[in-house]
Amino acid sequence: MKIVERYLLNSFLKVFLILLSSVTLLAGVIELLERYPDISEHEPPFSKVAIYILSSLPAYGGYLLPMVSFLSIIYSLGIASKHREIVVIQASGGRLKEVFKPLVIGGIIITLLSGVFTNIVMPWSKKLSRLTLEDITGQPHRKGMLETSQGIWFRSEDKIIRIGIYEPQRSEAMDIGIYEFKDGSLISRIEAEKGILREKEWNLKNVRVYNWREPEGSRYYENFKFYTSRYALRLLKTEISPEEMDSSRLWKYIRALKKSGLRNVKVVADLNLRLSLPFACLAMLLTGMYIGSSRSISGLVGAGIGIVISIFFWFSTTFMLSLGYSGVLPAWLAPWIIPLLSTCTGIYLYSRIK
Repeated sequence: MKIVERYLLNSFLKVFLILLSSVTLLAGVIELLERYPDISEHEPPFSKVAIYILSSLPAYGGYLLPMVSFLSIIYSLGIASKHREIVVIQASGGRLKEVFKPLVIGGIIITLLSGVFTNIVMPWSKKLSRLTLEDITGQPHRKGMLETSQGIWFRSEDKIIRIGIYEPQRSEAMDIGIYEFKDGSLISRIEAEKGILREKEWNLKNVRVYNWREPEGSRYYENFKFYTSRYALRLLKTEISPEEMDSSRLWKYIRALKKSGLRNVKVVADLNLRLSLPFACLAMLLTGMYIGSSRSISGLVGAGIGIVISIFFWFSTTFMLSLGYSGVLPAWLAPWIIPLLSTCTGIYLYSRIK
């Protein structure tokens, strides 16, 4: 690696690490300030507060990496342009694309690390920060206990299942309702006081079965066996929220949802956002090389342009994500639109560098 290439790469990495550390720490402090009213009343020791801040930091890193990459490359090249180093390279017959090759390779490595960070480290960080907060407040999360005012609902082609409360340690459910349909009409209903859920076989207790196809209308059973998909039980045994799952486990969770007849576009969109965000790092770096190598743009001016473009990128990505959540766009497609467009734009702008 030539001296000038090593100089530009070291300059970029230095700015990148300083900016990433500063912005991530700032995000962690803001998180602490938001949680401070809940934390302060428990008077936790400083060590636990520090652990909470440190465990929260990686949760923001994946979202900040594209912006930090963009600002770092623009600023470092802008400084080099201001000091006429870019002019000297061009005047000596050097091609900027050749000089920028180590930066491109560094950008690819950062993109790969961003993929690992977004899909593995961030979910782990969110889980660890939650556990730390529970330890501070003394209010542990009821692992695996899923309870809402209306119960938990599962849907298949011919049945709808409602479960009021589920206790995974005993595989026991309370307040169970099963509704069977045919040709769009309700033909039977099962109401059970409780039940033991075992894979495909559910042993229900104190059951009232309403069947409008039989003359009796309803029957009572002390014990009643009901057969359903094993995926429904798999969903009930999920002990962490989707945002705390790594992408591999989240993909299996989405498959289980689909097999159980459920549809959760938010989870699908969030998974695809994790997969698409790393491409934004490479896109921002390529675009930043074009802007930063411009002779008319200084470091501070370039940084200002970078902030504006970063804000526009996140606004556009959030807007597309909301379209995916609402069903206007396919949930798997919406998170990819802006990162892919940004990547294509970055490749085009980089090709124009002489």
